[in-house]
Amino acid sequence: MRHLLCHKCLRKHLPAGERLACKASKSGPAEFQRVVLGTAKQPQQDQRWQSVNGDVTLLPVSHFNCDSCDAEIEPGQVCSGWSVWREDMLSVPEWESEYLVPITQQEFEKWEAVNGRLQGGDRKKREGN
Repeated sequence: MRHLLCHKCLRKHLPAGERLACKASKSGPAEFQRVVLGTAKQPQQDQRWQSVNGDVTLLPVSHFNCDSCDAEIEPGQVCSGWSVWREDMLSVPEWESEYLVPITQQEFEKWEAVNGRLQGGDRKKREGN
């Protein structure tokens, strides 16, 4: 499984990297996950289509959509690639660089700190504080 996630949805999958997601149990094999942080690239038309009952619809190339909440992910916005696989299968091949420019966990944390201060400052201005 592979998903492109917006900033809001990626937070529940941090930190970035590859790791055990859940141990093997009576109900199934262990699962692993990989989280790659980055900024969204400009979508290409071959990445922006959907098929419903065999009918193909082209989607706008102005943005990607979050595979969790369907929010728009515009080029340059922070997002992540999230992959999950079972131990009895091959790991998901690296695909993230097709959709995003990777950033480090440290770069993400710096961006998040600045973004949080900016949003907090804007909120204070709106509330008249």
